[in-house]
Amino acid sequence: MQLISPMILMHSGLDELGLQAVDVGGVGDCLLRFVSHQLYGNNNHHMQVQYMRDHPERFVESNTVF
Repeated sequence: MQLISPMILMHSGLDELGLQAVDVGGVGDCLLRFVSHQLYGNNNHHMQVQYMRDHPERFVESNTVF
């Protein structure tokens, strides 16, 4: 049985959603920068991703290490 790496699974999942993996930098705000990049084409709008800032409890479980 061949194991599939977590990175391949992540890229595959993003592809299915029409998203892409990008290095957005940041210092603890990388998830907000990533969402900004996917919505607006760059990570400069990370502070405007208001819903995630207002409801962090909905996103805590998504912050895992592969």
